[in-house]
Amino acid sequence: MFKRIENFLRKTYKPQEAPWKRKALFFISLSLVIVSGTVAFTQHYDHWTNDKVWIVIAFFGLISLIGLYISIFAKDFWVALFLGKI
Repeated sequence: MFKRIENFLRKTYKPQEAPWKRKALFFISLSLVIVSGTVAFTQHYDHWTNDKVWIVIAFFGLISLIGLYISIFAKDFWVALFLGKI
């Protein structure tokens, strides 16, 4: 089942794999994790804005954690698919 999804995505999106994409995704995701954590700490500690900001913080934090996981553990195909056609 998982192989069929991967084959469908390969035919549909045709991601271009490159060795530099893994490092780029790792540093982008790591910087977003650091920024999300800093903003979350500031929001919790100082209460500088309303609670709807937590949705934005959680969204960016989740996306960056997924990107960090993909950059460390996934195949080059998934790294290229996550970054898009850069």
